[in-house]
Amino acid sequence: MPAELIVNGDFETDLAGTVPLFGAVLTRDGAHSATGAWALQLSTVESFIPVGVGFRTLAGGYLPATPGVSHHYQAQVWAEGAAVGRQWALTANWLTAAGAFIAQDLVIMPVAPGWNLLEVTAVAPPGTAFVNATLTTPGIPPTVVVWVDAVSLEAAIAAYVLLAAVAAFVVTAVAALTLFQAPAPRGTLSLTMPLRGEPIPLATPLSEARTLASALHRTLPLAAALRDRLAVASPLRATLPLSMPLHPET
Repeated sequence: MPAELIVNGDFETDLAGTVPLFGAVLTRDGAHSATGAWALQLSTVESFIPVGVGFRTLAGGYLPATPGVSHHYQAQVWAEGAAVGRQWALTANWLTAAGAFIAQDLVIMPVAPGWNLLEVTAVAPPGTAFVNATLTTPGIPPTVVVWVDAVSLEAAIAAYVLLAAVAAFVVTAVAALTLFQAPAPRGTLSLTMPLRGEPIPLATPLSEARTLASALHRTLPLAAALRDRLAVASPLRATLPLSMPLHPET
């Protein structure tokens, strides 16, 4: 499952992990809720800069983020009355370990009556250690009230990051990989490095190996051939030269 970075995005218990930005007033209110019984009510103030809410850890710090990993950030905003048509920005500000600004990804949209979904997906840039996640609107008259709920910031599944790292290792560290089924139990796949003759500690059901090969297809040009070979249920022994198509050994 993706890693959820905002642990109190439904506001069912309290407003821990939220901070008002530039004079905005935050209260917990049940008049409108997208999930559960409660939501965050946000009252804007007149200002020359955007006002809104920032989402932090329960301890009050910026949310941790991982460079090179895709993050999906979303929030539901309820608008009514003077709030309808107001522009809102959902912003991910990427920060270094020292808190210095690197870059930002955002979506800006006017809100319609009722619930509005704002969402942005972006890959954290190199050097990222934290993300300052905010929801803001220009602090201009008239002051408005909106409700915010179902706030989420998810980091991509770590397994895909691991697959990319494994793929890079294979490309740069070895000239070939020999795939074989023995001595692992029938129906599993093992890997060995022929230059060292030492098995890589991987033994996985063949069905999962097919899924692994399909995922690696995004990174390794030879993985498509590997995926096809894994469709064979019988024991398999084959060699993958990095510069040539897959050929079974004789």
